[in-house]
Amino acid sequence: MNVGLNYQVFLNAGTRIERNKALKVNGETVVEALRKAILTGAIAVDSSSEIKKFTPNSWLEKAIIEDADGRTLAVESAYIHFKMQVVHFFGYLDDLSKTVALINLSEKNSNILFKAEELFEYKERFSAFSRLEDVPLSTQPLKLRAVAAPEFSMSEGSLTMQHLQSGKKYSFPTSGGEEPIQVK
Repeated sequence: MNVGLNYQVFLNAGTRIERNKALKVNGETVVEALRKAILTGAIAVDSSSEIKKFTPNSWLEKAIIEDADGRTLAVESAYIHFKMQVVHFFGYLDDLSKTVALINLSEKNSNILFKAEELFEYKERFSAFSRLEDVPLSTQPLKLRAVAAPEFSMSEGSLTMQHLQSGKKYSFPTSGGEEPIQVK
């Protein structure tokens, strides 16, 4: 999942901004806010490849960041933009070493027991498919749906700030060194 952050903040001359603080709104990183939204259902997981925008509810009332000296700065129009990539995994539970099927003949049903920990290695154990239509059909499928620890990447982005009076832009990548930028 590629993730970015947009907001507007008014800074005084001499204000220094550190990358790790600039990427936290209300003390929460962009990744934490997005992960929470996905896991609580505030953002629907779909296979659309379009760029989406999301503003956490906690940012609507008051959104702040901290400068390099720990002073709080109010931000406006804050939102996260992201592009989601959904990958479907297919495999057979009987390939897991501890799977047991209990068949109840009188009630005509089955219970399948397996160690959930073995599913943590789903990338190594199952085959990946980018489209749901490509997942093989099974005669009696048991579908397990889960959002498995979404992976986030901010390495391709940059944080750009612009001085409204001078028009000067300050930019640094969202990953890398820790040198703060200073508004002049």
